[in-house]
Amino acid sequence: MRFAFLMICAGALWGQTARTLEFSHVDSAAGRTEIATAIRAVSGLTVEESGNSLKLSGAAESIAAAEWLFPKLDRQSLVSPTPFDEFEVPGSVDKVAIFYPPHPKTPDLMEPTWIAMQTAALPRYSALFGGGKAILMRATADRIRLAEWVLLRLDQAPGAEDQSIIASIGGKDQVVKIFYSRNHPDSAPLKEIMQAIRTVADIIQVAPSRSPDAIVVSESRLPERAELAAWLFHQMDEPLADRFTATHEYKLPDVEDSVVRLFYLEHADTPEAIQALQIAVRTATLSRRLQIFPMSKVLVMRGTATSIPLAERTIAEKDRGVAPAAADTPLPKTFDVASVKPARPGENAAAHLRADGIDFQNQSLAGYISLAYSVAGYQLRGPSWITTERYDIAAKAAAPIPDRQLRIMLQALLAERFHLVTHRESQELQGYSLVMAKGGLKVHPAPPADSAAPVPRRSYRNGLVTAKDEPIEHLRIALEGLLNCPIEDATHVDGVFDWNLKWTPDPVQSGLFDVLEEQLGLKLEKHKTRVDILVVDSADKAPREN
Repeated sequence: MRFAFLMICAGALWGQTARTLEFSHVDSAAGRTEIATAIRAVSGLTVEESGNSLKLSGAAESIAAAEWLFPKLDRQSLVSPTPFDEFEVPGSVDKVAIFYPPHPKTPDLMEPTWIAMQTAALPRYSALFGGGKAILMRATADRIRLAEWVLLRLDQAPGAEDQSIIASIGGKDQVVKIFYSRNHPDSAPLKEIMQAIRTVADIIQVAPSRSPDAIVVSESRLPERAELAAWLFHQMDEPLADRFTATHEYKLPDVEDSVVRLFYLEHADTPEAIQALQIAVRTATLSRRLQIFPMSKVLVMRGTATSIPLAERTIAEKDRGVAPAAADTPLPKTFDVASVKPARPGENAAAHLRADGIDFQNQSLAGYISLAYSVAGYQLRGPSWITTERYDIAAKAAAPIPDRQLRIMLQALLAERFHLVTHRESQELQGYSLVMAKGGLKVHPAPPADSAAPVPRRSYRNGLVTAKDEPIEHLRIALEGLLNCPIEDATHVDGVFDWNLKWTPDPVQSGLFDVLEEQLGLKLEKHKTRVDILVVDSADKAPREN
């Protein structure tokens, strides 16, 4: 038997070292290429195949790691009594490890496990080897341990209980969770669940596993996001028949868009219907995070206590067939039952806008007026207390009512209980026109969708607006909310676009104006326009008793 031997080819030159490694066991070109690729991936060295040898060049510590790794791969046995073998790289905090899966799978099933290990541990280098018989990795010791933990948990039988660990990586806690699917033996629904976790929980490090079917989530910034991911997974992993028996809602602490809601769809089952419903909900709520997942038949939304009820009502009308009263049936002018009272100090704000009424807690009178009269904040005038005093209102009609009639009934309720008196007038306000900048439009037309119905997406986060498959009109609406003034769309641009708008937030959003032109090729020009204003003439601070 020949033995692998090492031959020094050259001394160090500018910190670089060269070595030649000769094969003793592997005699196929494909086998030698696989080893060369693996060593290149794990060590970061320059590796050149030359007949029956590999020529290496690079840092001395990486050469040492390759010298340890090469004979193990050359033997091709890839068996070990322990889950992994490791080597401490000289002069470095890194280790090189070979992981031996206890129950090796086919390459197409082993590759997701390898990706999941990388997702959790974020190693410096990694490679899948021997058709999935081994996984090679270079990383710090804490990351090697975390990768091993993931490997062993993904070696369990399908249907295992969720697994969780808090690992100390570089002195910081990192939460890693593994969720095992009990109802989706197909990878496609799992991909939808992964996308929901990314969209709603803002978790980037998410990876799937096959056999067992599972999802691996890694979060180091905000641990509560991992808890939200767990809730999303198990809600969307339920059998379809069990999904319509309860309200699927989750609340996050200490954030504005704190409510996550899953709306399971009963009728929207074509690309056209899905697109129409999503646009209707997005238009009604201006939600930051909203997406429909067709295979799971669910609309996932993260929003505020005000926007979630608007979505619920829109879905009730558009998807579930909750229609207005028949044309020959007189519409009610008042609610059947209503309760109006001051909010308790410290009470959480909540808003449920239903097909047959409302149930709001800890909302300002200005908010109720805006809802009743369909006006924006900049269109409302009145005493300052209407924005500070808080009230609970619950009101219910005998049957589902159209949205416009609900607003009329709320107007009547506010007049009865608060003695609210208003009038409308027209005022000229300073606003803006959204126009094309001199350099032309810089937003990109959305590429053709994979299906007949594109899935619009928009997210806002810390001075960042990211949009996909959206018209310029939605940008205008977003800008109007940010600047609290009227904005008209004078771009005359049709179609849907993808864009990213990033700025540094401040109380008056002054940074928006420059980046709008730099990044999107649009600008805001001052423009005075006449706007309908709702003026509160009088109102009682203490509402009439129920």
